[in-house]
Amino acid sequence: MQHHWLNWEELKSQFPKDGEFSGGMRPKQEEGLRYVGVKGSCTLEIPTGEGKTAMEVAIARAAKKHFKTCFVVTPTKTVLEQIRQRFPDDFTVAMGRNDFPCFFYERAKSDLTRDSKTKFKADEIPCSMLRSCPHRVDQETRETHEEGAIPCPYLKQKFEAMNSRKPVLATLAFYLFSRLFSKGFPEPDVLVIDEAHRLPETVRSALSYDITDWHLEKATAILDQVGEEKAAALLDHFRKRMIAIVKRKPASRGTLLDAKEIVELVSILETIDSREVERSVAKAIREGTVDAESNNEVLKKVEGTVKNLGRYIRSFELSLPLANRGALAYTYAYHVEEKGEHDRVAHKLVVCSHYIAPLVKKLLLGETTVSLSATIGDSVIFAQESGIDFPFLSLPPSFPPRRRGSSCRPTRRIWRSTSASKAMSPK
Repeated sequence: MQHHWLNWEELKSQFPKDGEFSGGMRPKQEEGLRYVGVKGSCTLEIPTGEGKTAMEVAIARAAKKHFKTCFVVTPTKTVLEQIRQRFPDDFTVAMGRNDFPCFFYERAKSDLTRDSKTKFKADEIPCSMLRSCPHRVDQETRETHEEGAIPCPYLKQKFEAMNSRKPVLATLAFYLFSRLFSKGFPEPDVLVIDEAHRLPETVRSALSYDITDWHLEKATAILDQVGEEKAAALLDHFRKRMIAIVKRKPASRGTLLDAKEIVELVSILETIDSREVERSVAKAIREGTVDAESNNEVLKKVEGTVKNLGRYIRSFELSLPLANRGALAYTYAYHVEEKGEHDRVAHKLVVCSHYIAPLVKKLLLGETTVSLSATIGDSVIFAQESGIDFPFLSLPPSFPPRRRGSSCRPTRRIWRSTSASKAMSPK
């Protein structure tokens, strides 16, 4: 079913008309936008230099007129900055935690300003456990936890992104973590994915992690300290079983766990009440029982371990092969015979997400999704790897490269749907 707003005339009317596009859109841009107007959700392979950004802006502007939420996501901050500088009035910008300072540990400084240099970035602190932070921004009211405090810049921009009347221009990392781990973060009416070929790698990287003996030991000590004896005992039991399993594997190289080993570890994690643990640690930090700054690294790992228990369990479960398909993720063990003088980790599990297509389909796409890239390649393989399985258009370069000693045939235009897309009505 075609949306009334997503038609050629509407997209053409919203196309940038200043600067390099004052003379009108290029043939490839017109052909691509006409395809969007016909298909709705689709994937476009358009050569570098043909002007994908202007097409993305046209789609975002059209979406702004008719819908509440539109996200344009880019793979890197560099690409985001290029789009923001070229179209400064079109977007609300949202970036990841590592682009913002954290003011929590600077709260005693009387000269604290918005531009103060801080000790930590926002992604380096256990934010969810620092509930007494005066800079915390309420995501419903926009008020800071303490009246008059400088708003946390990351949470402030997150609130603005969730409540923006403009399309949101975001890094893929911000969008990914917000959709997967932020309560109430909306499914966008319109999602535009820039450089879509990078999405699978980014998602796999975000959903892969290490579980180490050293961090489990430190997390257990923190839980004991805050009075969570039961959770501490269970986590320590998990650590010991993990070490026993890892030691059965060859040293100094990764070796896959078998189904029985994974099931055993999952059964231990499932007995930990992650919400109660998080509340207890937050209370201990608030009351000063645990010094947040000196224990920052360990608390960050406690937060990751406890807050992501459900994710750990699900990832472990996806490592189990099913009757008719292989594992959707894989878990391998690694250990060293002897630790070096400065080494802290001797045993670890590495959980790697592999087949991320179902997750992307279910949790990351918009009601209408347009993905663009210069390097899609085989559309069927792209759909299988990325979960983005929509009608596909591949446009040849305007000026095909010439090879020495041979003539160059123009690349054929590809306008097709994958087999799965044929059975799917475009959104």
